[in-house]
Amino acid sequence: MLQSLRERGSWGPLHSPPGLADDATWASFQTGVSPARHGRYFFHAIEPGSYRTPFWEEKHLQYPTFWDALSDAGKRVAVIDVPKSPLSRNINGVHVTDWRVHGRDRETQSWPDNISVELLSRFGEDGTDCLSQNPWLCDARALAEENYDAFISALAKSADDKLIYAQELLLQGGWDMFLVVFKEAHCISHKFWHLLDTSNPAYSSAFALRYGNAIKDIFTGLDRAIGILLETAGPDSNVIVFSDLGMGSNYTGNFLFDEILRRLEFNRLSRVQRAIRQSRELALAISHRLRGKNHEIDLRRIRLLYPLPNGEQCGAIRFNLAGREPDGMVSAGADCDALRDYLVDAFLELVDPDSGAPLVDAVLSSADIYPGPHSDRLPDLFVMWNRNRPISGAASKLIGEIRRPVPSIRSGGHIANGLYCFAGPAAVRQAQAVPASIMDLAPTTAALLGQPMPELDGNPLPARYSGVTIQSKIEESA
Repeated sequence: MLQSLRERGSWGPLHSPPGLADDATWASFQTGVSPARHGRYFFHAIEPGSYRTPFWEEKHLQYPTFWDALSDAGKRVAVIDVPKSPLSRNINGVHVTDWRVHGRDRETQSWPDNISVELLSRFGEDGTDCLSQNPWLCDARALAEENYDAFISALAKSADDKLIYAQELLLQGGWDMFLVVFKEAHCISHKFWHLLDTSNPAYSSAFALRYGNAIKDIFTGLDRAIGILLETAGPDSNVIVFSDLGMGSNYTGNFLFDEILRRLEFNRLSRVQRAIRQSRELALAISHRLRGKNHEIDLRRIRLLYPLPNGEQCGAIRFNLAGREPDGMVSAGADCDALRDYLVDAFLELVDPDSGAPLVDAVLSSADIYPGPHSDRLPDLFVMWNRNRPISGAASKLIGEIRRPVPSIRSGGHIANGLYCFAGPAAVRQAQAVPASIMDLAPTTAALLGQPMPELDGNPLPARYSGVTIQSKIEESA
C-alpha cells in the first residue's frame, strides 16, 4: 500500500526537531510549531524558575493542537491515539488518547468519555505499555528472551484492535479529518532491532533465525491495515501516511553523561571554587542524612550546569543561569557563552578509550536552533552521540578516562527524521522525493479543509488547494 501511495503522490523525508525525539516531535506535529513555541522536549517537563522536571502534564503544553482549531471552525474530526497529546474536551467529533500508544502520558481517556470505557471493556488493557504494571513489556530496558513471543502477540493484537475500532468509526461517515496512529512499528523496532544488526552485541543468530522476520511481519500487517482504512475511506480522500522518526541501533553515552559533566565542570573551577563546592556538597550530604532517606540531595543548586532526563539519542544539559534558576551561578551573556563554547569543544574531543573514535557527532545549542517564547522550557545544549558503534567508556585530556558497565537497554533507539507519503486528488505527483518538516503536516491538513493557518511554523505541502488562497509559503516549500 505504501508503495502505491508513493507512486501516485509526493513523498520524502520528514524532518524532526534537531536534538529531540518522539515527545517533542509529536508535540510539533500536533501544534505545527517548533519546541520553542509549544515547550515540550521529553516526557519530563522543565518548569521555569525552578529545578523541577516533573512528569509531563497537559498544562505544560504551551500551544493548542491543530485539530482543536479545526473543530472550532466547525470541522468534524476523529483523532485516535496521537501520542503525547492532551485530551481535547468538547471536540466536534471523537478524541481517544493513551489507548494503544507507546510511552503513555496517562490512563486511557476519550471524548466523549464513554468511548474509553467501552474500548477497555471490549478490547482490554494494552499488553505492551500499561501504566498499571511495572515493568511493562515496551519500556526502556532490553526485552527478556522469555517475553519475545508474548510481546509479538500483544503487538499483533494491538494493531488488530486499532484497525477494528478505526474502521468502525470511519464507516460512520461525515468526517472532515480522520487521524489514527499505530504504535506497533515503533515498539517492535525498539525491542528487536538487534536481530537486524549483526554487529550489535545483543545479536543472536539462533534468535535471528526464529524471530528475524518479526519487524517485517509487524510492518506488513500495518501496511495491510492502512490499505483497509484507505479502501474504507474511498478514492476521493486525500491521505498522508507518515512516520515521525527513524530507528537504529541504540548506542548511547547517557549512562556516562553525569560523570563527564562533573569532571568538565570541576576543571572549570578555580582551586578556591573547588574547595567551596566540596564543602557545600558535604553540607548537603549531612543535611540529607539528618532529614532521612526521603530527602533528596539537589546538587543542581550548587553546580554551574547539570544533566536533564532525556532519551538515549543525546545528552541534555541545563545551565544554572542567574535570573532563570533560583540559585543561578552562571551570568547570562559573556560568561554563559564562554561556558557553552568550552563544553562544545570538550565534548567534541571525547573519544572511545579503546578505538580512539569520536564519541560525539555534534553539540547543538538550543539558543541557536530554538529561539522563541518558551525556549526556557528546553535544555540549553544537546550532545549528539556518535551512534555507529557501542559506547562503553569516554576519554579525553580534560576528563581522563571513564568506564562504566553498559546498561541493558532496548536495542533500537530513535534517530532523527521519518518519512511521509501524500496521495489523493489534491496531491501533486512528484518523481523525486520532496523533503518536509513534521510541522508541515498541520498546515497541510488545515489548508486541505479550507482553513489556512499561516501563524504556524510549518508550510503546507505542494498540493491543489481548491478554492483556498495559500500564501507564498507553499511556493517556498515546493
